Amino acid sequence: MKFRPVFIAGSTLLPVAAAVAQENMQLAEAFVPGLGDEIVVTASRSAQTVKETLASTSVINREQIERSQARNVYQILKTTPGVYVRRNGGRGNQTTVSLRGMPTGGTLILMDGIRLESGTSGTTNLQQINVDQIDRIEIVRGSKSSLYGSSALGGVIQIFSRKGEKDGITVSVGAGSDNTRDTMISASGSTQSAVYNATVSYSESDGYDVQYGDDTQTGPNTYPFDDDSYSKGDFSFSGSSDLTDNAEIFVTLNRSENSGEFDGGIKPYTDSDASIATIGGQYRFEKITTKLQYGRYKEDALSDDSTDPRNTFNYGELHSVLDQTIWENVFQINDKTKINFGAEYTVSDAEYILGFGRYDADDHDQFSGYLNARTELGGFVLEAGVRHDDDDQFGSELTGDAGIGYWINEQLRISATAGNAFKAPSNNDLYFPGYGDPTLLPEESKTAELGLDFYRDDSVASLHLFQTKADNLIAYNPAIYGPENIAESKVTGVEFQWGTVLYGVNTGISMTYQRPIDEVSKEDLALIPSKFASLDLDKDIGKGSFGLSWYVQSKQLDNAGEDIAGYGTLALRAGYQLTPEVKLRARIDNVLDKDYIEITDYNTEGLFAMFFVDYTPN
Repeated sequence: MKFRPVFIAGSTLLPVAAAVAQENMQLAEAFVPGLGDEIVVTASRSAQTVKETLASTSVINREQIERSQARNVYQILKTTPGVYVRRNGGRGNQTTVSLRGMPTGGTLILMDGIRLESGTSGTTNLQQINVDQIDRIEIVRGSKSSLYGSSALGGVIQIFSRKGEKDGITVSVGAGSDNTRDTMISASGSTQSAVYNATVSYSESDGYDVQYGDDTQTGPNTYPFDDDSYSKGDFSFSGSSDLTDNAEIFVTLNRSENSGEFDGGIKPYTDSDASIATIGGQYRFEKITTKLQYGRYKEDALSDDSTDPRNTFNYGELHSVLDQTIWENVFQINDKTKINFGAEYTVSDAEYILGFGRYDADDHDQFSGYLNARTELGGFVLEAGVRHDDDDQFGSELTGDAGIGYWINEQLRISATAGNAFKAPSNNDLYFPGYGDPTLLPEESKTAELGLDFYRDDSVASLHLFQTKADNLIAYNPAIYGPENIAESKVTGVEFQWGTVLYGVNTGISMTYQRPIDEVSKEDLALIPSKFASLDLDKDIGKGSFGLSWYVQSKQLDNAGEDIAGYGTLALRAGYQLTPEVKLRARIDNVLDKDYIEITDYNTEGLFAMFFVDYTPN
C-alpha cells in the first residue's frame, strides 16, 4: 500500500525535504537529508540516525501514513520487507505479525516504549491500534533481546503516539464498502515550552461473512452465517513540556474499544478494551541523558458464543495488566563513541475465565538490566550489547549481540551482525486449564546477518542476508496432550529494496525470499510464505496526488500441512486539494476483486473502496 519510498538498511525512511537545489528537492522529496539522517531510537534505545545503526531498520512516518490512506496497521505493514502480517478475516478481526519467519509471539511490539503483549496468549493484536493515533512506526529486524528481553526473536516494532505539530484541528469523515463509516477529529496545540495532541476516532461497518468453513453446514443446530459487523472507537492524547533547558516531562494515553461479531450461535460477539498509558521525564547533563518512565498496558476482553450448542469452548473472559518501569541512560563519551545502559522492572497480572475452567497468573515480576555501546574507528563501525533478565517464573536469561560495519566509500557500507534472543512461555502455555505446563522453558534463537547498503542523492538500495535458528520452540505434543519445548526451526533469507525517483514518480521495490524450515519434520513452517514482494508508485500532479501498491506472495502451508495458494493484490489511491481547507481522498483495495486466503477457514476482503473528506480550518 505504501508510501514514498526511501530504504535504509533494508528499510523505508521518512520523507522530508533534502538540502539540495529546488528542482532536486521536488524530485527527491521522498528522501531524508543525506539519505540517512532520520533519527530513530528503537535500534539502540537512544537517538541515532538510521545511517549510523547497523540494524536493518524501517521507518514509516505520519505523512507516509496519510499519503497511503491506510485505515489499519495491517495495511501499513503489509509491504514492509521481512514483515508478514495476517488477520483472521476482515478489518475488525485479530491481526498478528511475524518478522523473518519467527512465530507471531516472537515479534516484540512496543508503544511509546511499553510492551503490548496479551496477558494470555503472549501475542499482540494490532487491530487494537488505530492509525489515527500513530505518529510513526519503527521496525528493527533481527535478534534484539539484548536490548528488550523476551519476544524479540525476529525483531521489534515500535509505534509512537501522534505528537502535536502545528496548532489546529482536522476533521475527517469517510464512507465506503460494506456500509463502512469513519469519523476522526484531531487537535494539536503548543506553547513556547509545550506541545500536545488529542485525537478521537470512530469506525463501524456491516462487514462481511468472516468464515467460509461453516457455510455449507446444515441441520437442526446450525444458524445463518451472515455478515459479521464490527465497530471501533479510539482516543489518544500525548503531551510534553520543557521544565528547563535540560529537563522535560511527557505523558501519553491511548485507549481502544472494539466490538465484532463472528459465526456461531444466535448472535456471537467479541468485545475488547485496551489502554496504554505512560508518564515520565528526562534530564540532559553535559554528556549523559537519563530518562525515567512508567507505563501500564491494560486489556479486557469478552468472547461469548454460549448460544451455539456445538461449541464447548464457547465463552472466554480475560483481564490482564502489565506495569513497566524503565530507566534509560545515554553516555556520549565523544562524537564517535557512546554507551547506553539501563534497567527495567515489570509486573504482570492475568486472569482467564472460560466456560470449563479458569486460571489466575498474579504478580509475575521480572527485573532486567542492559548495556550496549557503539564506536567509530576510521571507516569501521563497532556495536555490542548484553542484557540479563531475571524472571520469577523461568529463571534468568543472558542475551547479547555484536556487529561490525565498514564504509567502503561515502555511499557504500558492508556490515555483519550476530545475536541471540528468547521468548518466555505465555500464560496460556503455562496455565491453560487441562493443557498448560508450568515447567516450560523459554524459546531461544540465534541470528547471523550480512548487509550491503548504498546511499546516494537520487536513489538508495539495500541487500541483507540473514539466518535465524530457533530451538526449544513450544508446540503441541499429542503424546502428552499438551505443549512441550520440542520444535526447532531455521529461516534463511534475503531482503532487497530499492528506492528512487523515475521520471518524477517516487518508486519503491521490496522483495523478500526466505526458506522457513521446520527442523523436526523438514517441511516448510506453517503460515509463513517463502516469497513476497511489493511495488509502490506515487506522483503529485498539481493539486492532486496518485499512487498504487502492488503486493504478491507465494503459496504457504496451513496448520494441517495443506497448501494455501499464493496471490497478488492491487491498491489504488488518489487525493485532491479542493480548497486550502478541504481535501478529498479515495482508496480502493483489491481492485481486481481477487479471491484469496490468508488463513484456512477465513474469508478475505474483496474489492473495498473508501472515500474521505478532510477539513482543516485555517
